[in-house]
Amino acid sequence: MDSEEIKRMIRKVTDDIYVRHDLDAGLELHATDVVFEHVPFPPVVGVAAIRQMLEDRGRAYTEQQADTHSILVDGDQAVVHWTWRATHTGHSAALNVPPTGKRVEINGLTLIPGLRS
Repeated sequence: MDSEEIKRMIRKVTDDIYVRHDLDAGLELHATDVVFEHVPFPPVVGVAAIRQMLEDRGRAYTEQQADTHSILVDGDQAVVHWTWRATHTGHSAALNVPPTGKRVEINGLTLIPGLRS
C-alpha cells in the first residue's frame, strides 16, 4: 500500500466514524488485536472493546465531528493531525462526569504504527 492509499484509508475510517456515524464501516479496516491508547485512560484492546468505547463516548457526547488536517506517512506508520468536536449532553461510564451541555474541542496527533499492505 503506498502513502496515498494509506491516507485515503485513514480519512475513510475517520469519516465513517465521525461524519457518517457508521461504526461497522469505520472499524472494518482495524486488525482484530488493535490497541487504542488515549492518556490518561488505560489501553483499549480489540475491535469489540474499541466499539464499546466509541458507543460510550457517543452516549456522552452528541454532535460529534472530526476533521483530519494532515497525514504524514513514513514506511509502515502514519501521524495524523486532527480536531474532534462534540457537545457534552450525556453520561459516559468512562468519565463519570455529569453532562455540562458545553461544546468540547480537542486537537491532537495520532501515531498509527504497523500499517500492513
